[in-house]
Amino acid sequence: MNKGYFRHIITISSILLAFCACSDDNDFVYPNMITELAEMKTGKDGNIQSLVVDNGTCYEIQNKDKYDGLIKDSTYRVLASYVQLDEENKSLVEIKTIRLTNSSYPIKREKVKQIATDPVELQSIWTSGNYLNVYVISKVKDIQHIYRFIEDSITTSNGRKTLHISLLHQRNNDIEGYNRTIYLSVPLYPYHQTFSRTDSVSFTLNTYKNGFIKRTFPFPIRETLDY
Repeated sequence: MNKGYFRHIITISSILLAFCACSDDNDFVYPNMITELAEMKTGKDGNIQSLVVDNGTCYEIQNKDKYDGLIKDSTYRVLASYVQLDEENKSLVEIKTIRLTNSSYPIKREKVKQIATDPVELQSIWTSGNYLNVYVISKVKDIQHIYRFIEDSITTSNGRKTLHISLLHQRNNDIEGYNRTIYLSVPLYPYHQTFSRTDSVSFTLNTYKNGFIKRTFPFPIRETLDY
């Protein structure tokens, strides 16, 4: 699988083709809706101030008053769907939907007494921006599951370091009822003073089909962000 699971463009005009055929305004072109992972930043009033996608592009939000009551001066990791409103000013967007991801800081293994590793179904895993992103399907019914990231260790080989992270998944004896999509995004910017692009990060998780699997990537660093 690839990162297309998280970033895709939906041509709304094709979805609403039947509707448009009944309209007199046949010259109207619906904008493309983009869905991708991003950082949503809030201001002193708790409203959204900007949306920063993983390639570093910063968007101004046209309908930011719609999303209020957030923690002020904070950064949220989200899966955002938005449209660009102006061809001449592409930095102005309107947010259609926002979904928070599981994006907590990794916890050192020695600080966790017991680490649950209940299985999930892996759909996609990759790095972008300053994150390692994981898209999984969890089997759930009516009990809340817990997802955390564990910093297992940091190893060095031939002068290059590897950050080893694993997924804590505790299903709390929930019945394996229906599939639920879970978006996980490991923040790696706290490690920027320790790691460089010549280093790597590995991620281990327990899966239904293949048991424990590990994926390793070059360590991602995007220098334009201010944390």
